[in-house]
Order: sequence, then structure tokens, then C-alpha cells
Amino acid sequence: MPILCYKLERTNALNAYGLSGMLDRRASGLCPQKSIKHRKADDMRIVHVKTEEQLRQAFDVRVEVFVNEQGVPRELEMDEYDESPESCSHFIVLEGDVPIAAGRFKTFEPGVAKMQRIAVLKSYRGKGIGKVLLGEMEEEAKRQEYKQSLLDAQCTAEDFYRKLGYVTESAEPFLDANIWHVRMRKSL
Repeated sequence: MPILCYKLERTNALNAYGLSGMLDRRASGLCPQKSIKHRKADDMRIVHVKTEEQLRQAFDVRVEVFVNEQGVPRELEMDEYDESPESCSHFIVLEGDVPIAAGRFKTFEPGVAKMQRIAVLKSYRGKGIGKVLLGEMEEEAKRQEYKQSLLDAQCTAEDFYRKLGYVTESAEPFLDANIWHVRMRKSL
């Protein structure tokens, strides 16, 4: 199954944050040279985002998962922590040069990193990519001397995070972007 290539388009919501572009799903086309079945596992790597291009790749994954697949409005998906690679710690997983997963973390309170916007493209789910990505994000948080990791997990992913050592601390699920979530925490 080929991976889709996307044309970039500016949007008002992103312009407000000074961001360079966003996916335009309507302009997609097939890129046969990027066929999933022809990629090797050793072509995958996790990148701690340092450039605007890498940040755009993280947005590409997030928009595909959260906006196009889950129906989150674009203006809710992007915030002030997306202004530049330095705004918080952004990560992408690349297969070759194709972004397939993304995530970020920021300071929630002293000593606590809040993991956010963890997304894996649909065709790559169930292959351990999210686990490896989150593990690398946690390792970087430890290097930055955070003692705990916090996240607001979609209820459908609560078991996934529980298996990785997170404990649910919210008494009841809550709505965020019209999706049910629970707050979870883990010692690093």
C-alpha cells in the first residue's frame, strides 16, 4: 500500500502562530517509490526535532491523525508550543524520509513533563512504534531532569499507556476536542 504525498497549504489558524504550512488532504497523490512493503525496519529512526522542516513533518502526521482521521478542528490541534522547534521538545519517527509518527512534551509543572500529541499513522499502528517513540520521549525528559511524565490519554488508548507503566489519576473521563480522555501519570 503506497504512502500518500501531500501538498502544503497555509491556513489562517496556522498563520496566527507563524507556522509555515499544513497538509491539504485534497491535494494528495500516490508516491509509488515510498511503498510500505519495500521499506526496511532499519530505515526507521526517531528524530528530536531541530529544524522547521522536521517540525512541518510532525504537523503532517498530527493533522492526518487528529484532524483528518479523528475530526479535531485544525485550530484546536495547533497551539503556541508549535511556533518553533524550540517551543517544546518535538519528536518524529521517520521511515526513510517519510514521517510516520510524532509526539511532543513540555513542562507541566516543575519536575513533570507533559507528553502530548502522540500520533502514529493508521497503517503503522500495532507495530510498537508508539511504544518506542514514547520511550525515547521519556528518556529525553529524564535527560532534562524531569521526574514524572503526565499525559491526557484518549480513553481508547488508556490500556496502551497502562501497559507502559502509566497510572490513571483522573476520577472520571473528560472531553478534550470532543474526544474522551483520562489523565495518567508515570514516575521516570
